[in-house]
Amino acid sequence: MEPRSCRSTRDGAEKKTTECTRRNATMQVILVLSFCILLRMALLLSSLQLTSAQMHEERHSLVQVVFVSCNKHDGDQKYWDIIATAVGGRRHAESHAMVKEHPLAEGSCSSKAPIHALLWLGDVVYADGIANILGVPPGFDREVVEGKFSSMLHSPAYSNFRRTCIAARQNGSSTSVAAGGGVKVNVAQRHEPRVIGVWDDHDFGKNDGGKEHVNKEEMQKIFLDFLEVPSDSIRRRQHGVYSFEAISIDSLLHSRSSDEADTDEFVALSLLREMRSLYDNLLCFLLLDVRYFRDPANATRSGDMLGEPQWSWLEHRLREDLAGRNPVTGRQRCALTVVGSGVQMLMDEKVTENWGAFPKSRDRLLGLLRRFNAERVIFLSGDVHLGEIGADFSANALRVLGYPIIEATSSGLTHSSASIPGLPSFITTLFPSNRRVGVYVERNFGVLQLTVEPKAVAA
Repeated sequence: MEPRSCRSTRDGAEKKTTECTRRNATMQVILVLSFCILLRMALLLSSLQLTSAQMHEERHSLVQVVFVSCNKHDGDQKYWDIIATAVGGRRHAESHAMVKEHPLAEGSCSSKAPIHALLWLGDVVYADGIANILGVPPGFDREVVEGKFSSMLHSPAYSNFRRTCIAARQNGSSTSVAAGGGVKVNVAQRHEPRVIGVWDDHDFGKNDGGKEHVNKEEMQKIFLDFLEVPSDSIRRRQHGVYSFEAISIDSLLHSRSSDEADTDEFVALSLLREMRSLYDNLLCFLLLDVRYFRDPANATRSGDMLGEPQWSWLEHRLREDLAGRNPVTGRQRCALTVVGSGVQMLMDEKVTENWGAFPKSRDRLLGLLRRFNAERVIFLSGDVHLGEIGADFSANALRVLGYPIIEATSSGLTHSSASIPGLPSFITTLFPSNRRVGVYVERNFGVLQLTVEPKAVAA
């Protein structure tokens, strides 16, 4: 589909044709969404090797993000090693041919395949506890809750993954966390992996909870401690954990090797420079808090999902940081915008919580994206203990946004819907949807890649 900016009126047909041809060639960007199983690792890796070899000839990955949700801190954390090996090219002593090509220290991830961000989409831990036989959840115990988050943060597998596989923010700053209890974080200047995210109900501290949760302010501090959000961040002062994050092309250029003898690096740098002539950022993240202000769900479906403070923030971000051209650089602000939340937005046919229970809020969100001409938007979500890709290519969707609505869901690091008898075989029958592109009910993680075809850019 031709970018909206190329459809606008310009002076001089020749100038317009040249600019639009160049933009369209560069924007033959392929969005790769995959859900990788956490079992049968040998099969997974052999499959990825083939895919990598095929893709290498056709396109080049410029940025990749792992997105996850639904994790039990006391469950088996070996999946971090699987993610690191499958996505980040982690070396193992008994590893495959990739290791010989790119020798690394044992346990490290390849600089050839950096993970530019880890995105949590809710349920980092299950902090709400198990309800008793009468359905009454246990009372809030701060020490117990902090212990769960701290145990997860300092899990050897997770710590090593963060330290060796996730690219650092290119800001040169140090991270400090407010004193007094909570998750312990070192404040010395150091590698700051880009770990971002929002919560859902279980790490919010109340199953299916919303604005009525009495301990939400305490839970916010604990959650932000887990993400190692700096003490001077606005998120420490605002109500709710919503946030904006961008992966700038300048930061990616800064982090790449300048060795022109390395063909892969030379191609990547060339493609990034070409993309930089059009965009400030490759990825922009709008991460929405669907818990802190959320009204109770009810039969009238008239409640609000985000709350007015968050709606005001969202409108400001769209106007100032996302939509249209940057008046200073003259470039589009974002090549791709990711809207992330803890519950599904598009795939609303299941009995789980979703944006469909708050239709006014969903319409308002889509309306704001259209109002500010936000282009190339994709929705990511968690919660449902399965992996799923949905898309709406209908005429109605095109009227709403001007392009198809696409959503990818990754949910279930330590557990999944496959444990529910009969569900794997009948999920599409029980919950039919003409928007469903694919569904996977085993444990999973998601990978978002932006790739560019060199031949398209050279055109």
